Amino acid sequence: MKQNQPGTSQSTRDSDLAILRRAYAKQIMFAAGVTDPRIEAAFANLRREAFLQPGPWPIMQPMRGYRMTPDDNPVYLYQDVLVGIVPEKGLNNGQPSFLIFLISLGRPREGERIVHIGAGQGYYTAVMSELVGTAGHVTAIEYEHDLAMRATANLSEFSHVRVLEGDGTTMPLDFCDVMYVQCWRGSPDEYLAGCAERRRPSRVATDDELHDRPGACHDPRRDIFD
Repeated sequence: MKQNQPGTSQSTRDSDLAILRRAYAKQIMFAAGVTDPRIEAAFANLRREAFLQPGPWPIMQPMRGYRMTPDDNPVYLYQDVLVGIVPEKGLNNGQPSFLIFLISLGRPREGERIVHIGAGQGYYTAVMSELVGTAGHVTAIEYEHDLAMRATANLSEFSHVRVLEGDGTTMPLDFCDVMYVQCWRGSPDEYLAGCAERRRPSRVATDDELHDRPGACHDPRRDIFD
């Protein structure tokens, strides 16, 4: 991390970033069309840079592909943008407004159990963990070895989160209330079959359906596929 400018204390820098995160949270909530104050608070509280490699970072720009930030100042991360985590494979820390929308569809509640397949480096897993609280639990599954190791480290202070490395279509899973799948392949039924029990009947929402039928967000569903 670069040194602070003369006369600027680290506490002032942290305070400025906290203000920036609150503004970022409001903007992406508006872009997503979601009004849940718990989700907004989670994004305002969590440091996105803590779930990424050290900067500079590759940020996806429309029609231009990845573009590196000029330096490692986290200010560049607090936009509604994808940030590359394995750019050569097209794997990203996803677009916040879209992920907020999908998370909101699952309606995670305090004390519930979530399975998050395709957790990447753990940023959105951390958001989910904030929503279920310490009375709940999140199981994060990541197929890529390096990403699973990073997620394990990044989420080590979240006592109610467990990170597993493996294939979410074949790994047996414990009871869950909500299943959220990123970078999914195959049939949604392959994922649902591995979950031992779900408290309520679930309706599967796929990425194509969400784009084709935006009004479907009003339907009851508990398994969300990106």
